[in-house]
Amino acid sequence: MKKNFILISIALSLVTCTKVLKDVHDYYPKLKMVSATVLDDGSVEVTGEVLSSGNGEMDFMGFCTDTNSSPEMLDMQINEVTVKGSKFTATYPPDFELGTKYYFRCWGNNGFGYAYSNIISLDSIRPLDVTAPCNPTINTVNAGTIQGNETYSSFQSSSNIGYWQIDAYSNSNILKYKFYTKPKTGIYTTTTNFDPGMGGVYVSNTSGFSSGTLTAGSKVYVNQYQTGKWEITICSAPIKYGSASVNFTTHFKYSE
Repeated sequence: MKKNFILISIALSLVTCTKVLKDVHDYYPKLKMVSATVLDDGSVEVTGEVLSSGNGEMDFMGFCTDTNSSPEMLDMQINEVTVKGSKFTATYPPDFELGTKYYFRCWGNNGFGYAYSNIISLDSIRPLDVTAPCNPTINTVNAGTIQGNETYSSFQSSSNIGYWQIDAYSNSNILKYKFYTKPKTGIYTTTTNFDPGMGGVYVSNTSGFSSGTLTAGSKVYVNQYQTGKWEITICSAPIKYGSASVNFTTHFKYSE
């Protein structure tokens, strides 16, 4: 094998006038994973650096990440990067599993092959919590009915194509919180459309013979603090029972 490499090196030198390097690894790029930083929305900005382009010009650079401690090039690959000098950056969208450790590294390719950098790991990647302007007692609801504040007695979730829903029950209320999909940390907006769409939430209540729906445009504050666990707050949002409009307030935690 060594003899073959020497013969190949001599041939390259004669044909291309390329300097023959003693160490085969010197033909490949050398890279450094500089940083992996969690941003406010839960996305991750990654930065790499080309320490050496090896014995050729850089053709491609990118990043990979995985829950495996040695991510490969195709694992959640990003190959569109912003280059500034010897450093290059990219941003992973906020699609990481909560409570899971991820490993990041960069890679680069020249005419002779590709190489990996060192690895940086991040634990518990999650966005900053959103803060509601009110803080009602946890697991209570005031649906604007004559019963006033009530404590939730039970919850359950259901899903189908185009929605994910929490059904909540108190002494006199049956409430539905209908999202397009399982919500992530963020501020959602109420809608009167039974199909809420991305970023929307349909909230309704049935109390005895009365049924009401939150009017469009109110804010719903959602914090996903673990996989399958949410905290939801609504502050004095208008809800209509027939022609009557009253305020709706709730604060609860739900676990699948």
